[in-house]
Amino acid sequence: TMAQTGGDGAVEVAKNFFRLPESHPGAMRIAQTLPGYEFKGVPAFFDVGGLTADPEAFQMAIDLLVSRYASKKIDVVAGFDSRGFLLGPPVALALKIPFVMLRKPGKLPGPTVAVEYATEYSTDGLCCPCSAIRAGDRVMLIDDLLATGGTLKAGATLVQSLGAVVAECAVVVAIEFLKGWEKFHSDPKLSDVPIFSMIDAGSTPGMPEGSTKSFVFDVNGEEVKKIQEAMKGAPSGSVLVKNGDGSWTAAKLCGGEAKNTSYA
Repeated sequence: TMAQTGGDGAVEVAKNFFRLPESHPGAMRIAQTLPGYEFKGVPAFFDVGGLTADPEAFQMAIDLLVSRYASKKIDVVAGFDSRGFLLGPPVALALKIPFVMLRKPGKLPGPTVAVEYATEYSTDGLCCPCSAIRAGDRVMLIDDLLATGGTLKAGATLVQSLGAVVAECAVVVAIEFLKGWEKFHSDPKLSDVPIFSMIDAGSTPGMPEGSTKSFVFDVNGEEVKKIQEAMKGAPSGSVLVKNGDGSWTAAKLCGGEAKNTSYA
């Protein structure tokens, strides 16, 4: 059985990994804004732009985070490059505490501290201004996604190197199939750090047939004109479907029982 913790109804799915139940109205609403595209070899690359394009759902997500962390005595919100930069600032503003950017190497001026880490495909890095986080600060880390846990682990290591405490890590969606919390918690220094996710990837909606591929078109090309025509009158949150004859139509994400099964 999954233990419940906190006023938001989050359940402990695994040791120190918490998620809102699938029946949570906020979680259900947020999940419906997240399309998953085939992108860079990933079967479902979740586009948090779908959330930020839906003001009602975006506000719901921010309110959930603010409510969760208002009583946890957080001193700093630190967001990951780059989608953590969308989610962190409104939470920090509501809590009236600083927001700090954890950036990729070569992006920050002044004295910085850096850490390298391995991703599924390559080696990456994260940097933080040395003056942004002080010893003893309680820091909440925020990103859009928990996959294998490598990025979250690197950010937490960075924060701890400055003498600060990682109070909790928060993400919008976790690919629970990958159990990224296990890699994160395998570091003895991080084993007791809670991770909170609003939704599991398996709760996101299915994609209409013909809508999952990613394309890049020339700004002056004919395809862009066809897409503009297809989007006329389309409801907010629509995705583009490329038809067999080369034409485009706009469609809603699949609702109800049709879920994204890319990681099932």
